[in-house]
Formats: sequence, structure tokens, C-alpha cells
Amino acid sequence: MRKWILILSIIASYNTYAAVHCPEGTTLDVDCWQCGDDCTAYLSDDNINNGKTLNIKGSGTMTNWVCHEGIWPSWSDKRDEITSAVIEGKSENSTGITSIGAWTFMKFTNLKSVDIPDSVTTIEGSAFKGTTSLETIEIPSSVTDIGSETFYNSGITSIAIPDSVTTIQTNAFLYAGGYAGSTIWCAADTPCANKGSNNIQIYSIDKSGVYKAGDAYYATFQDFARDIKCDGGLTQECIAKALENRALVLKQKSDICKTEDECLALVHAEYYNGTIQIGNKSYVSIEDLINGHHILKRIYTIEEAERVSKPSGNTFKIRYK
Repeated sequence: MRKWILILSIIASYNTYAAVHCPEGTTLDVDCWQCGDDCTAYLSDDNINNGKTLNIKGSGTMTNWVCHEGIWPSWSDKRDEITSAVIEGKSENSTGITSIGAWTFMKFTNLKSVDIPDSVTTIEGSAFKGTTSLETIEIPSSVTDIGSETFYNSGITSIAIPDSVTTIQTNAFLYAGGYAGSTIWCAADTPCANKGSNNIQIYSIDKSGVYKAGDAYYATFQDFARDIKCDGGLTQECIAKALENRALVLKQKSDICKTEDECLALVHAEYYNGTIQIGNKSYVSIEDLINGHHILKRIYTIEEAERVSKPSGNTFKIRYK
């Protein structure tokens, strides 16, 4: 009896999961598929590319498939129809999808666009291997890890890697953009050495947050990834937009400021003043403020104080933390 109760309980929870994530009119394992503990995928019309959109919904990590062992995503038999993919990001009640599973889009030769939200931190190996029609993709600055052969033999011609990325596995871009190789834009001092491309280019980031690639300036990483240049170079307008973007990111990722105006004031103080004053404490950067590392006041020893005191015998003050 207990065995049957357990089985029914598992079935009930599975069906509840399906009811929550599969849209009305779809059937689990037929046209709505499970792709993780809290992840389902289904198709909708892609009118822009005259095909189908793969919608990936839910939260947490996706399943890592192993195609060379015959373990393919459930929607693989629809690959020729799929021309775009949209991955769900975070919301008030959800963390959003946090990883793109290994082999997720393996040999999706008609895939032309993918929307990756800023909830994603990991793109697993071979995720976009063989996506020969995928010429461009925007990697959000939430991503920290890119797996091996992720974009192997993809159509990517140029890609900007955010400075948030700390790990790039071998051959991540091998044959991307054809045998000539795609152009990989990497921040200085990041793990972007040759990962299967001979066309590594370096970009820098101004202290305001403006991105510089070659002779061009971009106000945000999103603008950089989309090649939206700042008119006239490093202008005050470009800097202002960069600071506004930094304030918005700060508000999303930290609780040290509650409103956009408060966050913008901190960003301006750091950029224009070089220090941030909070009460009687000073900080040289927003990062130090977040970590509680304020500037230490000078501490005098008795010997030092005696040397700087006046011979007249006037008293002196000893500053202390």
C-alpha cells in the first residue's frame, strides 16, 4: 500500500510540475519537454525567421546532455524547424535559468538567434556546437564560465566576452566563423588566450565604465556587443550613459543603495571625487564600500607625535581609527 502511495505521489508531483510549466494545449513529452529539475521547453511560432522558437522556462540549471553517447535533448528531432530560442531570466519569484546545458543546441543548423538572460552564469561545453547559421550572439555580463567547444563550428563571426568570464575551456571557439576563425573580443588580463581562434582582440574599460575597442567607444557592454558606438568618442554623454548603467547594475546586485538616485550618487562620487564619504568613513571604491573596507585614518605613535609637536609645549592631537 505504501509503495502505491509513493508512486502516486511521484506521478502527482510530476503532473503538477507539467501543469505549471507547460502551456495550455501542450502535452509533456510530446510538444513540451522537461530540461531540468525546474525547466521545461516548448515551441512557438517565430514569424521573424519563418520557423519555430524554442522557449526555455523555469529556474536553476539545465540538463547536460551527452549527444556522442546518444543522449540528446528531447526536442532534437525538431531541430530543423527551430530558428530561434528564448531563455527565461530572473523575476521577483524566480532565479531564472542559470545555465545552458551541454549539447543543448547541437547541430541546430537553422538556429539564427538566441536570447540569453542575465540569470545565466554558465554555458556548458558544446552548447552551440554546429550552429552554422548563428552568426551573432550576446553573452551577458552574468556569465562566468564557458565550456569546451561551446561554439565549435558555429557561424559566429564576432563575439564580445564580458570581463565577468573567469573560465574558458579549450577550443571554445574552434572553427567558429569558418576556418578563418571568428573575432573574439576579450578584456585584458582575462582567460581569453587562444581558445580555438587566431583572431583575439583586446578591449579596455575606462574608469567610468566605458568600453574601448580599437578606436571606438561604447557606453555599456550591451552596446559593445551590439556594436552601438558612442558618437564622437569618449564624450561626456557617453560617460553619463555608462555611469547610469553602472548605477542600475549596482541597484540590481547590491542593497547598499535603495533607489536609482542613491546608486547614481555613489557612482558619481566614486568617478568624480575618487572617494565615497559615508558618515565619518571614506571609501576609495564602491567595491570597498560593499566589502566594508574603508580608508584607515592615520595612527600616530607617541614617538611620532612627539616629533611633530611644537617645541613651545603646545599639546597635540593624536588621530585614531
